[in-house]
Order: sequence, then C-alpha cells, then structure tokens
Amino acid sequence: MNRMRIVAPTLIASLLAGLVANSSGAQAIGRQEEELAEMLRIFPRSEPWEKWLNQSHALPPDFDAMPSVPFLPDPLRFANGTEVRKEDWPKRRQELLGLFERYVIGSFPPSPGNVPPRGSPRARKRAR
Repeated sequence: MNRMRIVAPTLIASLLAGLVANSSGAQAIGRQEEELAEMLRIFPRSEPWEKWLNQSHALPPDFDAMPSVPFLPDPLRFANGTEVRKEDWPKRRQELLGLFERYVIGSFPPSPGNVPPRGSPRARKRAR
C-alpha cells in the first residue's frame, strides 16, 4: 500500500509531463509550419526548393528552442571552452569552417566527378 502511494503520484506526474511536452512539441511544429508558409510567401519562387520541400517535408528549425548567442564565438577558444594553442589552430580553423558552413552557407553535394563539358571532344567521344 505504501509503495502505491509513492508510485501513483510519480506515474501521474510523468504522464502529465509527457502530455505537456507533446503539446508544446505540437505548438512548435505549428509555429514551424507558419514560418514555412511565411517563407514561401516572401521568398521568390524556386521550383527545385519547393520540390525538395514536398519530397522531404522539412520544416524550418524551431528558432525559439535554439540557444540565444548574442555575440560571435571567441575564435581563440574551442567550442568546449579550452584555449587554442598555436599548434591547435588548424583544428580550430576546421571547427570554425564547419560552424560557418552549418549556420551561414549550408553544405553542397559532392562533385559528380570528372564530367566533361558538352560539346568537348571527350564528351563527343563518349557519346559514340
């Protein structure tokens, strides 16, 4: 009986926490869908992007859930806070480039390989 008095409130609290988390998750998805609709309204039409959206069903990130970082990171400190020494600079440079790619320019697909331009002698030779 004592065990039930302890377990029941804990179980109820965890169920309620799950319901609250699911409702806030649904609210976040609703906001993301609204932001996507606004983006589609504001941005110029782009058939490839719209095709990708329809295939991937991707939504913009939940900006409210993202951490607020009002200043640029210190380039002389790693993401974990340790100081960058001279010999560590190539590693930190790669870390900064990765952050810049992720948050600013995005990533590009890999090169398709050695593809000759149309009309070149190599392309005509391959076509035969």
